[in-house]
This record gives sequence, C-alpha cells and structure tokens, in this order.
Amino acid sequence: MFRNLIQVSCRFRLTGGSYVVIPSTFHPDINGDFMLRIYTNGSFSILSQQAVTEQRFHIYLKASEINFPNETAHWHFILSVTIRLV
Repeated sequence: MFRNLIQVSCRFRLTGGSYVVIPSTFHPDINGDFMLRIYTNGSFSILSQQAVTEQRFHIYLKASEINFPNETAHWHFILSVTIRLV
C-alpha cells in the first residue's frame, strides 16, 4: 500500500515467518519520521541486541533497488526512521 497520506493503517493476516517493513516518503529526496505500531493477538519477537524502546535508523536506498512502476529510477533518497516499541 503506497498512498500520499499522513497516516496509513492496514490489517494483515500473516503466517509465521520473518517480515521486513520499509517506510518511505511519497516524493523522492524528502526525509520523514515514521512510527510503526504492531498490534497482535499472538506472540511475536523483535530482534535486538539490547532492550530498546526507541531506535533511530538512517536508511540509504538507491531507487533502482526498489520497484517503482512507471517511474525513472535515477535518484537517491534517505529515510530517517524512528521506531517506537509500545
């Protein structure tokens, strides 16, 4: 799901396994702050070397590494991501 909105909420029924969530901004070369909330009735684990309640990541991506339909992938952008575990 990729929409130009301030908030996107989704419900998924996932089977057991490992998943990667990649937050992104709608326009290239724009930094953004992201909060990821996970609600579950079952158990899940987050891989971490230490107890963390908030972690900031800087993710550098080349557009050609991501599938953008109908776009010319020639630019780079940086995502500044804050993930809070609640």
